[in-house]
Amino acid sequence: GMLSTMEKKNDMNIWIYDENSYPSGFAGGHVPELMPESYNQGQGLALKKAELITRESLDNCFICLKKEGDKWKDITNEVDSYKQKKGEYYLYEKTFYGRSDWYGGYSYVDVMVKGVTEKFIDVTMQGYEKVAKNEFGKTIPGIFTDEPNIQSSGGLRWTPDLFDVFQQKWNYDLRPLLPLLEEEVGNWKEVRHNYMETLLQLFIDRWSKPFHSYCEQTIYNGQAITGTWLALYE
Repeated sequence: GMLSTMEKKNDMNIWIYDENSYPSGFAGGHVPELMPESYNQGQGLALKKAELITRESLDNCFICLKKEGDKWKDITNEVDSYKQKKGEYYLYEKTFYGRSDWYGGYSYVDVMVKGVTEKFIDVTMQGYEKVAKNEFGKTIPGIFTDEPNIQSSGGLRWTPDLFDVFQQKWNYDLRPLLPLLEEEVGNWKEVRHNYMETLLQLFIDRWSKPFHSYCEQTIYNGQAITGTWLALYE
């Protein structure tokens, strides 16, 4: 009632802003609070090179590769047998988005993790629906979203099912080719293209499509989505 009266008096439309600050996706901290897997699984892979594999060097090692000629062998599951053997090792450890007050004491979320966008929509839009549901598509023509992104938390961008999705999409394993994402050797152009294409598709499938679907398929007369768009990967 109040919104429609304001609109008639001032000939105004009101756009919903979908976040407490930016980038959109964490709902002022409510998404990470309700869904720890939205932020606590890691979002990046940082490389450390070593000549020897020691106990200390393995403390945070998530993917362990050994250079052999002009290729790399994934030794993650057999790394103990390489201890104290000299070689050229590429050790990748997970990195994490940093916590801050900006994110309500949590960190930004990984919008490529399944269900994060749906949780964000539930938390955010349920609040708006309570106070203005009957104005959706009328006084409120749409939702403004602000710079949702999949930038890295340090090193190469990673998400929990990246390797599985990559394998299904391109029919080869990305793990032993991680160095090609930073070194210009072998078929690095193809690998980088496929990697970036995979990240883009995950972002589209797991952020853009659910949000678009919410706007389009609810009872709100084809509500629109707009925003300052979209930092994919830095």
